[in-house]
Amino acid sequence: MTEAFKMKTIGLLLIGSSLLIASAAYAEQRHVDKSLEASADGTVRVSVVRGEVRVVGWDKNQVEVRGELDEQLEEFIFEVNGNETRIEVRVPRTSSMGYFNKETNLAIRIPRNSRLVVSGVSTDVGAREVNSGVEIGVVSGDVSLQGGTDRIVLQTVSGEINLRDAGGRVRLKSVSGDIESFNTTGSGTYGTVSGDMLIENGAEELKVESVSGDIEIIEGNFSRIAGHSVSGDIDIRGAFKKGGSIEFDNVSGTIRLTLAEGVDSRFEVETGSGSIRNRMTDDEPRVSKYVRDERLEFVIGKGAGEVILNTRSGDVVLSH
Repeated sequence: MTEAFKMKTIGLLLIGSSLLIASAAYAEQRHVDKSLEASADGTVRVSVVRGEVRVVGWDKNQVEVRGELDEQLEEFIFEVNGNETRIEVRVPRTSSMGYFNKETNLAIRIPRNSRLVVSGVSTDVGAREVNSGVEIGVVSGDVSLQGGTDRIVLQTVSGEINLRDAGGRVRLKSVSGDIESFNTTGSGTYGTVSGDMLIENGAEELKVESVSGDIEIIEGNFSRIAGHSVSGDIDIRGAFKKGGSIEFDNVSGTIRLTLAEGVDSRFEVETGSGSIRNRMTDDEPRVSKYVRDERLEFVIGKGAGEVILNTRSGDVVLSH
């Protein structure tokens, strides 16, 4: 073996060792496992540009962060200032979003009674067992929340929203993703442009809007609900509290209203070019002589509540 060959071999071994050391150091830099003392009822703010964030409430007065940071990490901030905890993963503004890039993946535990605020771009966010207010806003990620009270705001542009077992003032908004809500109390405002909406056992007071998606509200005990859709169908099924109101209008979709027995309400139903099918009573719609519209008015019980349904070119179906 020549001296030159030996030197070349040693050089390659040194380079390989250096790469291994650098790789280990890089992996160590990306990994995070930290905790800080925090207020039992403070605010926790989380900002992650891309990746996945999972937040769980617990009974400790600590905030714990575990997981992996973005491979293009510029700065990781984890600090407590008074009643506010800040967690932020910064990446360069010009960072690439390649498929093989390793993104942030964090599991965060916060005091159960904290107020939670999460923001992201291409970020999936899930939270549960956080009893105070929750506000989550992302661009292209999915958002899910289980539990929560007080004020709840969940927003995404192209992702889906899933809410379960929450109460208080709820606001859900998605542009092109579906919205699903289960077992909520209080009041809710839901809106989507092209996604479908499912609300099961929802709040007594609801306001919903959709442009081209379907709206389905089922197994509710309605006090005051209202909504609007342009080209999607509206399907409402549940019980109707005495003295409440139901008001929906649609442009080109069908409205189906199914209420439990024992309704006490007056009804006003109108269609532009569709038909009205009344399976609640023997009352029949009045049909215009020259225009293809139908109108139906009737009362069940003493008329304590109010139901107003209107569609321009769709049908309306009433049943028990």
